[in-house]
Amino acid sequence: MPEEEKTEPFVVADDVAATSNAPDGFRSYGKFYPIEADRLLKKFEAAGVRFQIELDQKRVYQTIYTFFGGEYVRKIEIIVNNEDDEEALKILNADWKI
Repeated sequence: MPEEEKTEPFVVADDVAATSNAPDGFRSYGKFYPIEADRLLKKFEAAGVRFQIELDQKRVYQTIYTFFGGEYVRKIEIIVNNEDDEEALKILNADWKI
């Protein structure tokens, strides 16, 4: 019998709001890689959760890529309407496994 997966609730870090450009009435859930964001945003859309996204793209220089000019790291910040916070957290907690 396989071991049960351990799950922890999704928690929005305290410093996320400080680095976010979320407008009034919205809360940043942090930055996700595009494949993670796409999966979550589809679930948000299906549940009627109102959200915004911001693309965060920066060039990261690593020794292996320096000769070629580095590589771009893309993440998508997910910003959720405060009124939909409870539903969004339910979706994230159902989806979030460690």
